[in-house]
Amino acid sequence: MAATGVVGSLVARIEDEREVVVARIGDRIREEIPDFRRLPADSLAGAVRGNVSRALAALRELREPTPDELERAAEVGRERAEQGLTVDAVLHAYRITITALWSRFGELARAEGADVATVLAFSETLWHWADAVMDVVAAAHREVELEQAREEQQRRDAFVFAVLSGTLNSDELRRESATFGLDPERAYVPFRARGANHRAALTLAGPGGLFIALDHDTAGIAVSAPTAPPNVTVGFASPARLDRLPVGFAREPCAPNRARLRSSRRLLARRPVDPPRDPRRRGPRRRLRRAPPRAAGVARDGARGDAADVPRSGHADRGHRACPARARQHIAPPPAPL
Repeated sequence: MAATGVVGSLVARIEDEREVVVARIGDRIREEIPDFRRLPADSLAGAVRGNVSRALAALRELREPTPDELERAAEVGRERAEQGLTVDAVLHAYRITITALWSRFGELARAEGADVATVLAFSETLWHWADAVMDVVAAAHREVELEQAREEQQRRDAFVFAVLSGTLNSDELRRESATFGLDPERAYVPFRARGANHRAALTLAGPGGLFIALDHDTAGIAVSAPTAPPNVTVGFASPARLDRLPVGFAREPCAPNRARLRSSRRLLARRPVDPPRDPRRRGPRRRLRRAPPRAAGVARDGARGDAADVPRSGHADRGHRACPARARQHIAPPPAPL
């Protein structure tokens, strides 16, 4: 109880000189954190005054922050995020405020000869209050940042899709391209890729490019022709200005499919050939080459039957076209009897 009374009296003295403390804190914040210099001095002073008043009210009673004080702190965090200040800058400003209050209390405590219990009670209350308030401020600030990031991503995706589909007029194209850092007079390469994750999409777009997710693919705009990362198939058109990109992009709607087909053919061309088998070795492969006793599609007198009567191979049974060479193999006449 004695510590509470001494702390209350010292806090009352700080409240009497609150305007001087607020001005000192505001000057230090603007000096150490350049981002706060963009804010009006009166606005910053009002925010600091509110923080100091709420902190002193909690210190006078040696208590934790109330729900109302935490909500006010959350409002400050949301406001600073909307003003474009980083969460590190906001928390730094809070630390400056807390340090100023602690320093002034220490000066008054030494002048009054306060005991150790009084100083400890003030210190514990101040740091607990600051930790709770700063946690709420940081959480509210990050919520606004995430919301702004989602809105920015949605606007960027809508712009890229509009450029590739050609739904922007010339005025809108110039205005929106300046917003997202593109030059309407410069030539860009439209591309579409398959199998690209976020990191691969960043590689495809490169510096100064943009990309979106489009029908399970990645489509975008690059400054130069993209190079496909491993396990990624990409197709792209010739470079063109932003107002001409839809023409080239529309001509290559199946570029990933064609590129994947060409890649598969190259892989098949490099496939190793099986070594020749020993003709003296009898096995399933040699027996399959021999004609059956009565081949389907072959008449009894040995005449060649219609190819339509030949049974389909296993590939054809699964919906594929039968190989003509294999069909000819089955309709070959049987060997003459001995």
